[in-house]
Amino acid sequence: MEKLKEILEILYLLSGPALVFLAYKALDQIKVAKELAKVSSKREAYKATADECKYYSEKIIPLINNLDSKVKKFDAQIFTKSEVKVENNSISVSPFYKYDHHETAMDEIYLDLSAVINALSDFSTYFMSGVADERLAFKSLSYTYCDTVKKYAPVLIPLVKNEDSTLQLFIIWNTRIEKQKAIEEKKKLEEKIKKTTDITINPIGT
Repeated sequence: MEKLKEILEILYLLSGPALVFLAYKALDQIKVAKELAKVSSKREAYKATADECKYYSEKIIPLINNLDSKVKKFDAQIFTKSEVKVENNSISVSPFYKYDHHETAMDEIYLDLSAVINALSDFSTYFMSGVADERLAFKSLSYTYCDTVKKYAPVLIPLVKNEDSTLQLFIIWNTRIEKQKAIEEKKKLEEKIKKTTDITINPIGT
């Protein structure tokens, strides 16, 4: 009986460190699981981004080129003479439609315009929802995307308002583009200042 008591006491003393060890092992497993989930999520985001970039290049750009041609062919001046402003994280437009053939031109390009607007909406939704990584797509697509949204803003804005993912992605990318331009301009000015030598003429006798 005494021997059994000693064994139980030893097991009790050992149970503390054992539980601590098991707890640490469990925490390690949770940490590893989280890291694996993070890696898997990144991999899926990279794939989604690559797929969307390919979709934009192969599907959306041809739609945009076709629409641009139609706008030029039918002289849809609402897209060439409207005033578009981007400031304070918003985009606004003063549409120009006071030309005789406005309705005729819009009728001719309606289907092509709808195709582009729908495609841009589908594309931007992947990034604004976080499924794809907009930072990865920015370098290759931001300029063509922002130019397109800005050009067709006179019709796009009244249709979708500022809540649409198309305009939200535009604001994010356009703001980043403008910031990069400002940084580049600052660098150029700093270089110009460094290369400029001050010339002074001292008065006679000084």
